[in-house]
Amino acid sequence: MFRVVAEHAKRHPGVKTERKRERERETERQRERERERERQRDRERERERERSCRDETPSFQSSSASSIIPENRQAPRQKPQRLIPQFFFICLGMGGASLYLLRLARGPHVTWNKTDNPEPWNNLDPTYQYKFVAITTDYKNLKKEGPDF
Repeated sequence: MFRVVAEHAKRHPGVKTERKRERERETERQRERERERERQRDRERERERERSCRDETPSFQSSSASSIIPENRQAPRQKPQRLIPQFFFICLGMGGASLYLLRLARGPHVTWNKTDNPEPWNNLDPTYQYKFVAITTDYKNLKKEGPDF
């Protein structure tokens, strides 16, 4: 019997035996059951999330506010407190950068009006500290070396 089936399978490789078909059907049924179990687990997780969200929503103090929002809608969530330091430091950096740009724009070496003072850097005193930070240079002891224009 086995020899006949084997020879038949060799001659007709596309034709499956009844046992193979039955095994494939059974594995397909098992896969379908597993998919259904996974869908059920997902539905349970979603229900659990909805329950936890309902439990975490802040309750309103007055009864009139709770009558405005229906039972099935969630109250608006509070703003995350973790973003406050980030906004603070971003604003601090932007403010510092804009103040520094303002200082650079009003510096003695910048010409905004060429008709009144075309070369403003010639009017600077040699002791004027034009750098933001001067570590090695002491501007108070400097003397002018060139001629006056």
